[in-house]
Amino acid sequence: MLIPLDVLARTHHLDIGGVLHLGCHLAEEAKAYHQANVGKVWWVEALPDVAEQARQRLARYPDQEVIEACVADRGGQTVTFHRANNGMS
Repeated sequence: MLIPLDVLARTHHLDIGGVLHLGCHLAEEAKAYHQANVGKVWWVEALPDVAEQARQRLARYPDQEVIEACVADRGGQTVTFHRANNGMS
């Protein structure tokens, strides 16, 4: 983040009651969410191996958890999930 989240929240008097972060990757923003005291954080990650790495990284943040799922623009249908080779897309 270019501007730390805790600074943005303080400056703009934001009352963040939780975060749903889609596209977890390795939960790089976990410390920023913790420092900004945003409450519960749910991370969504579709790749099982990446989700497990994120869970390990988040072990020190009890209010943050990984949901292993794929998010699509339509419900109740099977969708094709394309995995990029760079691990972040």
